[in-house]
Amino acid sequence: MRRARLLAVASTAALVAVGVAGPAAADDGKKRGPHDGFSIQAAVDAAKPGDTIRIPPGTYHESVTIQEDGITLLGHRVVIAPAGAAPTGCDTIDGPETDRVSGICILGEVDPETFEAVDRVTGVSVRGVTVTGATGDGLIALATEDLEVSHSRFTDNGGYGAAAFVAHGVTFHGNKSTGNAEAGFYIGDSEEADADVRGNYSKDNELGFFFRNASVGKMQGNVAVGNCVGTLLLAGAPGPVTDWELRKNDVSANNKVCEGNAEDGVPALSGAGIALVGAQDFRVRDNVVRDNRSDAASVLEGGIVVLSTNSLPEVLAPGFDPSGEVERNKAKGNEPADLVWDGSGSVEFDDNRCLTSIPEGLCD
Repeated sequence: MRRARLLAVASTAALVAVGVAGPAAADDGKKRGPHDGFSIQAAVDAAKPGDTIRIPPGTYHESVTIQEDGITLLGHRVVIAPAGAAPTGCDTIDGPETDRVSGICILGEVDPETFEAVDRVTGVSVRGVTVTGATGDGLIALATEDLEVSHSRFTDNGGYGAAAFVAHGVTFHGNKSTGNAEAGFYIGDSEEADADVRGNYSKDNELGFFFRNASVGKMQGNVAVGNCVGTLLLAGAPGPVTDWELRKNDVSANNKVCEGNAEDGVPALSGAGIALVGAQDFRVRDNVVRDNRSDAASVLEGGIVVLSTNSLPEVLAPGFDPSGEVERNKAKGNEPADLVWDGSGSVEFDDNRCLTSIPEGLCD
């Protein structure tokens, strides 16, 4: 869940000093490349609100921290490979000595006691950038407003592909996230995320899409394949997940095995398509959910899985019962069933084209 790690950001954010290397450039029209000494971080430090930083094509062995409003990173054939670079402000939580290095950090300030935003970074946009091989996250944002990440790639990173915490107004659009150690796309600790998650592709991550303690969002036209779980909406860790619409997504063959860690309270996961655990006021419609099945032990299994948080007492706060609608979905070849419901809460299943359900009678 990593909440404790991020709480400490609030106390250190004001002290973050980002190293500057090389000349800065912010949309001055001049072409530069990595061998000309161009530094993305130096350009960010020199930029003013509203500036667009056009990154010359190439591979950049650096990390980037953005703390200014209205900055746009715009790339084409741009690769950020930060392994071995200086940690970002999002990484130096327990002090400067850390082996975590994230690619891009967008850093506001939160209250360490309430974990609420004190000062949000607003209007940051990242487009056309690849982040690969980070020992931390590909992109991580904390205390942001109107964040947009589009047409970018996050591959083989040691944490999340792209993640937003304490966010309001999050857009993930047209991105690709593969081979990351945690979720390909994540939104958490956001009471009113107002999220727009569209047209993204997530493969071979721990979870394809993960929304935890985050409410108000739309997830449409995405693909999740080959993860341990395709899509997870998780309440009770610690708060609610409400008012999400999942529509026209393709969630197939998420049968990768994540063995979990009993000491850290992380359960084993494999073979689940769309899982809604304690989620409320959801609308799951017109999705294709196929072939999510695994012989490995898993706390979540099946095509579309709807549970109360009481089903996972070792991990989650109790008392979050699901409510919402599961309608017009096509589910086939999932095990132990295409639709799985523990019978808790108030959930309507209507016009779903499937063959098997637990309990029986949920398919039409």
